[in-house]
Amino acid sequence: MSFRTLLLAPWPWYVAGPFIGLFVPALLLTGNRLFGISGNLRHACAIAMPGRVEFFRYDWRRTGGWNLAFALGVILGGAIAGHWMSNGAPVQLSAAAHESIAAM
Repeated sequence: MSFRTLLLAPWPWYVAGPFIGLFVPALLLTGNRLFGISGNLRHACAIAMPGRVEFFRYDWRRTGGWNLAFALGVILGGAIAGHWMSNGAPVQLSAAAHESIAAM
């Protein structure tokens, strides 16, 4: 099995879950960096209105530059996955799934 095949194949939950779960503490321990999208709102406000509000007066490039790059990567990754990974065919659902959705 090639590395590409292994990387693109779906990973079982017992591999992907701990990998994702351990990523956040690893970032916090290695570089004292917080991980998440919601913190980017503060950085975006610091970019948009520097100097107007005391809370937003900080060096957002040093503090949140990597986090903004992460958010941009999430958006670009989603666009790439949606464009190149989908074949354009509708998702195949079972008859039971159709009935369940219709009941909603």
